[in-house]
Amino acid sequence: MDKMPLKAKVYIGLTALLAAVALLNCLPGFYPEQGTIYGLLAFALLSMFSEYLDVMLPYIGMISVSYAIDLAMIICFGVPAAILASCAGYLGSCLLKIGKEKTPFEKILFNIAQFIINIFISGTVYYYIRASFPPENTYIILATALAALSYFVV
Repeated sequence: MDKMPLKAKVYIGLTALLAAVALLNCLPGFYPEQGTIYGLLAFALLSMFSEYLDVMLPYIGMISVSYAIDLAMIICFGVPAAILASCAGYLGSCLLKIGKEKTPFEKILFNIAQFIINIFISGTVYYYIRASFPPENTYIILATALAALSYFVV
């Protein structure tokens, strides 16, 4: 991180600080049930492999498809559980890549902070819309679509 420009260090630091605020906002009331833990472990493994297996895009680089798993975790388990499982999945994918490449600490910190912020905001959008409208299928689809859109925008 010594060779990194000051603006990049500040950006990573502010992103990590914002992620810490999001965590402090949603984790205190989180107490998973035993059945939930097994589902979270399964989703964390799915997240890990989806992060590990990058999809190459021409001219742009590569992307991950873990966003779909993150959105499914938000819907099935809620925001705090989705954050924990997604971060565990990302860290697991970093461990799988140890022999192939060394991921710098600042990249790991930034990516985890970005996952936390994305899941927190898209989960907030999802649950706000679900609470604002009657529980009909149309509104669930709207809530899911807007949560996915907010995930990509952030």
